[in-house]
Amino acid sequence: MGIQRGVLPVGQRDGARAPRRLAFGSVRAGIGGRFTSPTTAEAATRAGLTSIGLLGTAFTMEQDFYRDRFARHGLRVLIPSADDRADVHRIIYDELCLGIVLEPSRQKYPDVIARLIEAGA
Repeated sequence: MGIQRGVLPVGQRDGARAPRRLAFGSVRAGIGGRFTSPTTAEAATRAGLTSIGLLGTAFTMEQDFYRDRFARHGLRVLIPSADDRADVHRIIYDELCLGIVLEPSRQKYPDVIARLIEAGA
C-alpha cells in the first residue's frame, strides 16, 4: 500500500469505529489505532506527516487538549473554519449519535476534509 491522500480513522478497534476522525494529506492506507492521541500521533508521525486536520465535537476541535498532545509529537494541528466546525459538531450530535447519516452530511465531511488538506493538513 502506498502513500495516498486520506483519513486516519481513530477509534478503530476490533472492527469498530468512533465518529471522530483525523484528516490529513498523506497517510499509508490502513493505518488505524485506538482513540488515544499518542497512538494516533505516532501513526501520523510514522506516515511522515507534520500537519494533521482534526475533526470531532466542538470541544475536541476548539480546546487545546488534543492540539497540545499532538504538538508534543511535533505535529501541527489544523481545525476547520468556524462554519465547518459548527456543521461537523451538529452532524455528530444530531445524526451520528442517533445512528443517522443524511446525504447532505455524507457530502459535507469530504468537503471539510478537502479544505483542511488545502490548508496544509
